[in-house]
Amino acid sequence: RREGMPVRELNPATDKVTRALPATAWMERGAVYFPHRPWLADLESELLQFPNGKHDDQVDALSAAVQVADERHAGAGAGMVSAPPVVG
Repeated sequence: RREGMPVRELNPATDKVTRALPATAWMERGAVYFPHRPWLADLESELLQFPNGKHDDQVDALSAAVQVADERHAGAGAGMVSAPPVVG
């Protein structure tokens, strides 16, 4: 283990498509901000091709980030989030 790194293991209990559904909902309601960076085109391409694309690592990371944000904001009420995640 590395000291000082806030990393936790995520053990998925469902398939990738099911795990991506909350991220889809967040994006549809505009709760995820994507800054204009050189990597944005690759991320958009991967998201648009999911689940049939060649790569899905970024989709997995986004899904995990939304999962963690949902867990952290669970006390804000059902479906309510006090602050949307910022990806970038």
